[in-house]
This record gives sequence, C-alpha cells and structure tokens, in this order.
Amino acid sequence: GGFATHAVARPDRLVTIPDSMTTGQAASFLQSYLTGWFAFTRRLDLDLARPEASAGKTLLVLGAGGGVGLAAVDIGVALGFTVIAAASTADKRNLAKARGAHHVLDVSGTDADNAVKEAAKEISGGGIDVLYDPVGGSLGETCLRALGEDGTYLVIGFVGGIPKLP
Repeated sequence: GGFATHAVARPDRLVTIPDSMTTGQAASFLQSYLTGWFAFTRRLDLDLARPEASAGKTLLVLGAGGGVGLAAVDIGVALGFTVIAAASTADKRNLAKARGAHHVLDVSGTDADNAVKEAAKEISGGGIDVLYDPVGGSLGETCLRALGEDGTYLVIGFVGGIPKLP
C-alpha cells in the first residue's frame, strides 16, 4: 500500500502529528526514535520503569548527528546514562550537546577512530557500558575496543560498512 491513495487502519494504531511537524518529519521521527526504543528495551533489555538502573553507566553514540544517533542521545539522556556523542562536524556535535549529551567527540581527522576510542575509555573511567553504533565500518570496529567488562555493543546499522571483527 505504499502507493495507495487511501488506507484503512485501526484508531489505536494512529498517531496525531503536531501542526509544527511535516509528515516527512513525523515519519523520520518515528523511525529514529522507535529504532532507539527497540534497541534499548529489547536488545539492551532495560527496564524503562527503572531509569535509575542506567545511572552511572556510560553510553557512546556513534553517528550522533544523524536522526538515529540523535534519537539515541535523547533516549540515553532520558534513561540516565552519561552520554558521549561522536559526530563528524561541529554543528552535529553542538546539536547533540543541545539534546543533552554530556560529552562530544570529533570523528573527523587523522586517526579519529582511535582518538574517539581512547577519549571514551578515559571519560568512562576505563571502558564504556554501551556502544550504540549506526555507523559500523572502521569507527565501529575501533570503538568496540572501548567497551568495558560486560559492555554491550548495540549494532544498529552499517552506513560505513560492516566492521571486521576478530
């Protein structure tokens, strides 16, 4: 039904779009936030009724300037994580900071992958608890090594390619 002019849906499956949002914005909002919601509640198995369970834990979000990454920053902050947002431009890092990221890291430049990994380990005091990765590629591969003991790697996508893990 993607090209249909009409659709039938149950009322409990409908969402009212605020006047301040276009239909395109609403669609991407739902896609980005529901991706994060699923990752945190199903893959990470967080009990959202107990946000204190995330307090003191560190979350590194790669691709924090894109829709999916920015939603993860927002959700992570709401859940009580210390959020480290990694993005490629100052504008994207500023946006993540405005959404509540506690720390921002630059993923551009020479040896940026390793610099992000080392900075995340330092900020977290030895190793991050959760890596939220919609990027993949060499950045995801390198930052996997920033995980602390019992850390979780949430694979969300592979925009930068599939990481080559040993």
